[in-house]
Amino acid sequence: MSQPEDRFVGCLLGLAVGDALGMPAEGRSPAEIKRLFSGGLRFLSDERRFLKSGQFTDDTQLALCCVDSILATGRVDTDDIADRFLDMFLQGELRGIGRSTLESLLRLKHGVCAEEAGEEGFYAAGNGVAMRIAPVGLLFAFVEGDIYEEVRKASVMTHRNEEAIAGGYVVAEVVRRCAGKDMGIEEAAQKALERIEGTKVSEVLKEALEMLGKGVAADDAVWRLGTSGYVVETVASAVYVAVVCGEDFTEAMRVLIFAGGDTDTTAAICGALIGAKYGKDVIPQALRAGVERGEEIEQKARKLYEAALALGG
Repeated sequence: MSQPEDRFVGCLLGLAVGDALGMPAEGRSPAEIKRLFSGGLRFLSDERRFLKSGQFTDDTQLALCCVDSILATGRVDTDDIADRFLDMFLQGELRGIGRSTLESLLRLKHGVCAEEAGEEGFYAAGNGVAMRIAPVGLLFAFVEGDIYEEVRKASVMTHRNEEAIAGGYVVAEVVRRCAGKDMGIEEAAQKALERIEGTKVSEVLKEALEMLGKGVAADDAVWRLGTSGYVVETVASAVYVAVVCGEDFTEAMRVLIFAGGDTDTTAAICGALIGAKYGKDVIPQALRAGVERGEEIEQKARKLYEAALALGG
C-alpha cells in the first residue's frame, strides 16, 4: 500500500506526465495519433505549439499556480489564485489556454474582480476547472466535511458555470478521498455524486459507473462517453479509465490519448486520479524523470502534504 505522501506526489506528477504525454496529440484524429506514436507511447514535441518533449500545457501550469497559492496563503484564496493566473498570462507564459479562461483573464486584466470574472452560460461548461483542481482536493485530504465551496472559490475567476464547477468538484473529491483515505476511485466517485445531483456531470458519470458494472472495455467506454473539452465528457471518461486501468498507468494514458479529442486534459486528470490512489511509483520512472520540472513538482507536492497535515491536524 502506498503512503499518503507518495500519493500526493503521484497525483501532481501524474497530472503533469499525463498532460505532457497528451500534449502533441490534442486536436489530431485517432489515425494521426496512431502514426504519431507508432514507436510507442512516449513524450513527443509539438511543432504547432513550439513545445519540446516532456513539456506540459496550461493544465499543469494553472494547477501549479493553485499549489503555490495554497502554500503561500494556507487556504483557497480566490483573489490570490486569480492574481497568479493573471501574472502568468501577462508574462505570456500560459500555453494553450481555452476560450473561457482567456476571456476571464482579459476581464481580470481590465479590473473585473475575481469573483465575477469567470465565464457563465452553456459554452463555459469546459474542463478548465477540472484540469487544475487536484491541489484543492489534496489540501483537504485529511479534513472531513463538504469541500464544494472550496472548489467554487478556486473556480470562479475563470468559470462560473455550474457544470464546470461540478466537474471540478468530482475530480477534487476523488483526489481527496484517494490520497487521504486510500479509498478506491470508483467508491470515491460514487461519494462525489451525492453532492452534484441534478447536473449533467452527475448524469453522465452515473452512466459511466453503470458501464463499469457491465464490464465495458475502456476503449469502447471512452468512445461512448466522449473525450472533448466538454467537462461532462472529460470527467466521466477520465474516471472510467482510471478505474478500469488501475495501476497500469501507461495503458490508461494510451486509452485516452489514442481516443483523440482534448487529449492533454483527459490524460492529465486521469493521471492525477491514478497517482492519488496508487502513489508516484505507479508512474514509470522514465516518465517521472523526463517530465518538465519533475523534481520541483515533487517538492511542491511534499510541501502540500505538510500543509494538508497541518490543516487536518
